[in-house]
Amino acid sequence: MEENRTKLTVADKQAYVLDTYKDDPLLLYIQDRQAQNIFMEYAQDFFENVEIDKYYTNNTATQLLNFTYAQKILNILNDSKYSNYLRPHKKGNQYRHNIEILFKLLLITFLSESLLLNAPDISTILGEDASYTSLNNDKEPSISGKQSVSPNFINALISEKLQESQLQMQEGFKQLVSELEKREQLKEQGYVKMQHTLLEHLTYNDEISRKEIELIQATNEVNQIQTELNYIDSHIKTEERQLSENKRNIAVLVDMEQEAAQQANLNQSEEMTVNIPVVSGKKYVPRFLKSLFFIEEGEDIAEQSVKITKEQGKELTERIKEKQTTLLKHIEDLRLEQGNITASIENSKTNQSKLKNDLQIRYEDLKLLEEQLNGLKSTKSIDSLKKLIMSSDN
Repeated sequence: MEENRTKLTVADKQAYVLDTYKDDPLLLYIQDRQAQNIFMEYAQDFFENVEIDKYYTNNTATQLLNFTYAQKILNILNDSKYSNYLRPHKKGNQYRHNIEILFKLLLITFLSESLLLNAPDISTILGEDASYTSLNNDKEPSISGKQSVSPNFINALISEKLQESQLQMQEGFKQLVSELEKREQLKEQGYVKMQHTLLEHLTYNDEISRKEIELIQATNEVNQIQTELNYIDSHIKTEERQLSENKRNIAVLVDMEQEAAQQANLNQSEEMTVNIPVVSGKKYVPRFLKSLFFIEEGEDIAEQSVKITKEQGKELTERIKEKQTTLLKHIEDLRLEQGNITASIENSKTNQSKLKNDLQIRYEDLKLLEEQLNGLKSTKSIDSLKKLIMSSDN
């Protein structure tokens, strides 16, 4: 053989030999008896070790064929019944066995050991004593004498059939188990779906509760801000009223201070006469004279004029200046208080503006929470939950 086939796998070698020698009468006989699978198991070691293109000596062929001694090969080669079938090759005095001779020797030993055919039976199949035709041509082989079939062969056939039946049963069992697993899986998926649905609704209810709490908190914050705004409005109004009252008081005190200054200027001579004016038929006594002469409120005097001596004027001037100082201090305190009130009003108005902005934001948040809550409540319902659970059970 010219092509190098040393790297062929066992399956490749088996396919090559079965195809090359497909018309071999002994191989056809084995195939007709449905014993090819048994033969391939019998020849497994042979195909694992043989090389297609190699020639083997008698001793190495003995090892390949798993014979116990080399003489067995010589006995078959020297048997005249196989001379036309085998046609061995010699190189000098030594046999050189190629794949064809080895395969034919393997066929002969298989028929002899497994199917219990003797040499004449095999010779008949080979056509040495009579012609053999494949069963595929619907003709029975002509076998001289009674042909016996090996119990091992029958057992092998039975074993093969049992093995096929077992494989079929195993396949059917696998299909049954697969179907049961599918049903169980669908059932588990149904439970998982139902659990998922329940979890989804629990989550949905938790979300509604959370939104309701947020809505209550937002409402309380809005009410608190509104309360603060009302307090600030009231405070601003009170401060503004106080500011107006202080302005009026300052104006009165300024008038009083100016009057006191005028009174202090009266003491420019050693003696002066003060006329008592008559207003609406009554004498009008200036306040400083009432204080100087200890005139009670509502008390009248008979004189139309009062003389004030130098000593009296000096005493009066001191008293007027003290009063003037007190008035100026009071005016300063009122003006300082007025500044504080003005600053307080400005600060209150700033807080008022900030709170109004916060209130507007909270109103918007409150509106958004109400929309979200209404959306959640309208998305799902207890009825939809029941429907989903019923569909999961189905």
